[in-house]
Amino acid sequence: MGRDKDYVTAIGSQADQILKERQYASVAGTSRRGIFLQAFWTPTLYISREPFRGPLTINASVDPGPFNALHEGERASLDQYSIYFPDSEYQIEIKNPLVWKPGPSPKCRALSADHIQDLVNQAKALQPDNPYLPLLDLSAFNTADSEQGFAGIGEHILPIREALAGDYPLGAFVQFQKILGAGPGLTPLGDDYLMGILLAAHRTNRHLHWPSHERFSALLTSAAMSRTTQVSWSLLVCALAGEADERIIRVLDGLIAGREIPENDLYNLLTWGSSSGVAVLAGMLLVLSLQGPGP
Repeated sequence: MGRDKDYVTAIGSQADQILKERQYASVAGTSRRGIFLQAFWTPTLYISREPFRGPLTINASVDPGPFNALHEGERASLDQYSIYFPDSEYQIEIKNPLVWKPGPSPKCRALSADHIQDLVNQAKALQPDNPYLPLLDLSAFNTADSEQGFAGIGEHILPIREALAGDYPLGAFVQFQKILGAGPGLTPLGDDYLMGILLAAHRTNRHLHWPSHERFSALLTSAAMSRTTQVSWSLLVCALAGEADERIIRVLDGLIAGREIPENDLYNLLTWGSSSGVAVLAGMLLVLSLQGPGP
């Protein structure tokens, strides 16, 4: 194969820092929309063919032929100017891309139960066959059957709610450990749910009321490293800092500000991963439902 050259259009701020350290990596997984790259002792990078940005995402305009031919285990050389795959003689150039980072979260307005219910109904209409939709009712209103499987996380939702309502993160941590890595895939359902909780807690500043936040973050980061996938661990680390894919941030910040969520934005979140979007939304609603009734 000749040495094809494609280019990066945007790069997440955390991905940008990793590339500046000039490392070697390998393809850790592939999907319809991109590939995962794993360097040593760093979070997992994601080269995406889609326009949606994220803290660890490298958005690239690529020729689908050579890009789709990349395979798991293939080596890559990373620096701030290019991503080069020597086995395929394939290169993605980096020339002054937009460096993306989520902006500050908006001023928090308490959501009314009616507002949350409207969002849940909208999600059900957009994805009526999603088996994890009951997680939304269980998380926001505690009205679904908590004994339902949900990859083993259902029974832990009420204890998590009670711990977070009491601003007792170490109590929640006990329950978080029980759902880490629960479910199949590169990002198990339990981790997706937890990511929604952590993001919402950070971007509503709820975590500032936790006297042991630094200890909590260190404990959770360490536990996730040994209990779940490298990809999922990477996303949880970002969530602890209040960062995530812009599809998630857009919906979350809209809810925090008390705005109506455009159908297209909600659809983009719900279709993030196979079941990840619904689980992330459920985790966010659990935290937002603790903010009290709206004005």
